[in-house]
This record gives sequence, structure tokens and C-alpha cells, in this order.
Amino acid sequence: MAGISGISSIQSSALVGIQRASASADRAAASIVSSGVGATDPVTISPEARAFAAASGGDDLASSLVNLDAAKHTLAAQVSVLHAADDMSNDLLNIVGKSNR
Repeated sequence: MAGISGISSIQSSALVGIQRASASADRAAASIVSSGVGATDPVTISPEARAFAAASGGDDLASSLVNLDAAKHTLAAQVSVLHAADDMSNDLLNIVGKSNR
């Protein structure tokens, strides 16, 4: 069935997008934490977080905040795509179920 294959492809694409948005949010958050702006309490930053911050090219705080917000919106959009694919799957199952009666 071509419809099922298309929906599966949509879901796979959305899941990849969610993984990328999550990684982007992790990098931005690590960069924000490592900036140390306004830090008054001692914080231990994990080696992974330091690696994420270093991989982001030493972005400034403003860029990191923008990147974090962009990742949030990207993640929300990908979740919406998953919801739409789920709705299409349900509709397709309803159509197939009615045609088999």
C-alpha cells in the first residue's frame, strides 16, 4: 500500500527532525551554561556539555539563546508532523475498514 509507505516516511522524517532539534537544543543549552553569565553558585559542567559547547564554535550567549529558541520551535513543528501522520494513519485505517465491510 502506497499510503502506508508514505506515512511511514513522514514519521521517519519527523523523528530525524526531532533528534536533530534535540541535539541543537543540547548544544545551545551547553553553550549558555558554559558562558557563566550571572553564575553565582558553583556549577559542575559535564565533559559532554563542554564538548557540545566547544563543537558549537564558541557562540556568544545571544546566539545560543536564539539557537535554543529555534530548536524549541523546530521540535514543536516535528511533533505536529507526527500528529498529522498519526491522523492520516487512523483515517487510512478507517477507510480500509469501511471498504472491507
